[in-house]
Amino acid sequence: MDLHVYEALFRFNQGLDQALTSLDILEKLALESPSCITKTRTNPSEPRTYANNQSDSKIAQKEQKEENNFYHVRRNREKAEECPNKIYCELKTREELRQRHGLPPRIVIPPWTQSDYDRILVMQNAASSSLPIHPEQPRIPGDSEQKNQKGGMPT
Repeated sequence: MDLHVYEALFRFNQGLDQALTSLDILEKLALESPSCITKTRTNPSEPRTYANNQSDSKIAQKEQKEENNFYHVRRNREKAEECPNKIYCELKTREELRQRHGLPPRIVIPPWTQSDYDRILVMQNAASSSLPIHPEQPRIPGDSEQKNQKGGMPT
């Protein structure tokens, strides 16, 4: 919360305290009647109470909003740091839940390392380099081969 809000509230209360102190001085000097001073003394207390209550509730609401905002920012950051691969973590938690209930695992999640990435890259490079440049032509049997073939309708 801004420091200016607290300072303004402090100055407001300090001003009312000074007014009450001035009333005490006037009472000692007997410049005003005692009933007038007591009425005047109770009047600043009401707005002070009302202003303090209203300010405190507004300040509390703003601080609660800020707290919630910072909590969500922190929680999102922690989630991102906790699990960079979301799918893997979801599967892991579901498998742990199955394990707690005594069910057999449906999947096995092997640890994934840099060597796995390297192995896949090597396999992809080998597969792309072994592809034939000219596609194979379909083989069409000749007349002599067709005569030798047996086939037909089953009886």
